[in-house]
Amino acid sequence: GILAQAFENVIRNAVHYTADNTAVTVILTTAQDQLNIEITDNGAGIPEKMLDKIFAPFFRVADARDRQSGGTGIGLAIAKSAILHHRGTIMARNNSNGGLIVQIVLPLQSATEEFSVG
Repeated sequence: GILAQAFENVIRNAVHYTADNTAVTVILTTAQDQLNIEITDNGAGIPEKMLDKIFAPFFRVADARDRQSGGTGIGLAIAKSAILHHRGTIMARNNSNGGLIVQIVLPLQSATEEFSVG
């Protein structure tokens, strides 16, 4: 479904930009009626002034997201649209140890409906 595509886009992005021989970490937790997901890479991070722009269609951070990367610049925009459609939020922040953290918060009911089997 659309949420699965959103997660795939965010995780693929993290894998693409993480440093060689490092891991991408995905942490899922629940609190009250929310599902919290944090995807953390070990890349270069993003300049602070650009953090709120990375979810805009076709936006690229100049050095990291050049045309040689092979991306189109719409993966994170699609992810944001899908998350918002499910009444969730998505944001990015730099990790104090380097890299980027993308945090997704979804109502637990919305996530359960999307990923239920049967």
